[in-house]
Amino acid sequence: MNILILSYEYPPIGGGGGVVVRELAIRFVQLHHDVRVLTMGMGTEIEQETVQGVHVVRLPVGRRNPTVARSTEMVRYLYSGYRWVQEYIRLHRPDAIHAHFIVPTGILAAFIRRRWSIPFVITAHGSDVPGHHPTKMAALHRWTPPAIARILISAEAVVMPSNYLASKLREMPFFPKKIALQVVPNGVDYNRFAPATKKPYALMITRLIPGKGLEEVVRAWTEAEFQIPLHIMGDGPLMPELRRLAEGLPGVIVFHGWMDNLSEDYRNWLAEAAVFLLPSARENSSMVLLEAMAAGCAVITSTAPGCAEMVGDTAVCVPHGQTEPIIAAVKGLMEQGGQSRTLDVERCEQLGIRARNRAIERYNWDQIAQQYLQLLTPKTNPR
Repeated sequence: MNILILSYEYPPIGGGGGVVVRELAIRFVQLHHDVRVLTMGMGTEIEQETVQGVHVVRLPVGRRNPTVARSTEMVRYLYSGYRWVQEYIRLHRPDAIHAHFIVPTGILAAFIRRRWSIPFVITAHGSDVPGHHPTKMAALHRWTPPAIARILISAEAVVMPSNYLASKLREMPFFPKKIALQVVPNGVDYNRFAPATKKPYALMITRLIPGKGLEEVVRAWTEAEFQIPLHIMGDGPLMPELRRLAEGLPGVIVFHGWMDNLSEDYRNWLAEAAVFLLPSARENSSMVLLEAMAAGCAVITSTAPGCAEMVGDTAVCVPHGQTEPIIAAVKGLMEQGGQSRTLDVERCEQLGIRARNRAIERYNWDQIAQQYLQLLTPKTNPR
């Protein structure tokens, strides 16, 4: 089957959504399908490359930030993408299209469906759903619901990575009630992200933005005067505030900045971390949380929608926005019930094994790719 994937994110550009696109594309190729990804580039010329059998076309849209796309860049993607697909479809008409993100790529997929009658499946990833994120694309989503509704109606299938995100989309004004949303979770490469010998340190990997629980974690460390090394990886506008909060524990709380999630350093930090923290206000289907589970970390996350759904009973869940529950959760993973100054690595490993088993059983990329192929194959499409 010839599959055209539309996504404005594809590594090294983008975040978790781009990783999902890459992992699915690779597995489609491994199952002997011809796969081409149309995405954004950071340069000024069209770049084409083949990586692990996936043909990647990067359109010049003037993108400046590898982690965030501006509305103007999305418009350029639609314009350049529509021009590119006209020639591509003439030469290599795809059997199906997989559009990642309702906005903007769903718009392009709907155009293609209308003109060339090529069916498409759409997968949402979070910020493209109105109401999921309080700031990302919030201004744009004042106008998008009617357009999103038309896109959903024209799709063969609409996929949500979590029940939480499905519920947010159903709350959207103009949501077509006849649409049956399908929940297919994101996956994780549990062979790449596997436990190593655990070391008594805690780890956070996230964009340094409000809503991730960063301030609460740093305050928990300083108020409890934990001597457990806390390594924070990521960059963002909260960096100055977090550094100020961490001044009372020099050398204990360490900021590493942004780290490439394809690097061996990134993998090794997760493999050796005894504890991973992400007590977010909300998560759709966090890739780094899945990676931490697969790496056998003892996970501390939040009871918020999305987070608790992912981890089930294999993690310690605390209310978002509160410091005391985080202190109690960390003490529960320390030697002598928190009376010592270090983590109980053996206890952390036991909890981490449960998390890894859940990741292997529920978030297996091979199984998830098969679910998508059933939706993409025309004879098995639901509509």
